[in-house]
Amino acid sequence: MSNEDPSRFPELGYCLFRDGLSPAALEPYSAYVDEALAEGRPLGEMHAFVASWRSLCCHPKILRALEASLGTPELILFFSSAFVKQPHDAKRVDWHQDNTYWPAISGTDVVTVWIALDDVDEENSCMNVVPRSHAGYRELEMIPVEEEKGAMLGRRVEVTAEMSSSAVPMILKTGEFSIHDSHLVHGSAPNHSSRRRGGYTIRYGNALTTKVDLALHKYGDHEALPVYYVRGEGTGLHDGYVDVRALSGEW
Repeated sequence: MSNEDPSRFPELGYCLFRDGLSPAALEPYSAYVDEALAEGRPLGEMHAFVASWRSLCCHPKILRALEASLGTPELILFFSSAFVKQPHDAKRVDWHQDNTYWPAISGTDVVTVWIALDDVDEENSCMNVVPRSHAGYRELEMIPVEEEKGAMLGRRVEVTAEMSSSAVPMILKTGEFSIHDSHLVHGSAPNHSSRRRGGYTIRYGNALTTKVDLALHKYGDHEALPVYYVRGEGTGLHDGYVDVRALSGEW
């Protein structure tokens, strides 16, 4: 059974939240994703370029869930991306850890929120996580993936048979979301179903313990991305951060 108790987040490295956002509220975001894909526009860092996506990242339900999981109200936002697997999509995401892809970010209180833009289950390639694989916050060795059809990432981590057998599927209804630690091993299979599988990932950190190298915090050829201070009493609001706490009141 999957974990829905945020008090167990430090132990297990993940938690699901059923009291999420309404499907109706997510319809404009889902439509944006479809339009962007049709027009060939990127789906990375929308929170930095589109005000409505930034507001979504400050939704009170998400911020309360983060506080309950991390044990602090001091929160920053630094990345986000939408990921879509179309019906009968052969792409897979091999086992990996998020933190190894973020050279500008360091700390052990760094997490990913995964918001379901569609109903996601094992049939249409929901994410699978290996509970407790974040223990010790070790960065596991990355193994190059030979160029082959279906691999979305160029590197993966090796998992044991025991780890693989303990993996838990993150089954979510539209609007529900999960939170997982950046060191937690996770991945997803191809989408063999006739249904789209869309999700929006948002990356947050404890503002008191997460360090961001602002000079390295970039997106492609763009200038440095902003780091947004989304919740707290001001203790974690450092020079160079953008204070967007007022956006949580828009909902």
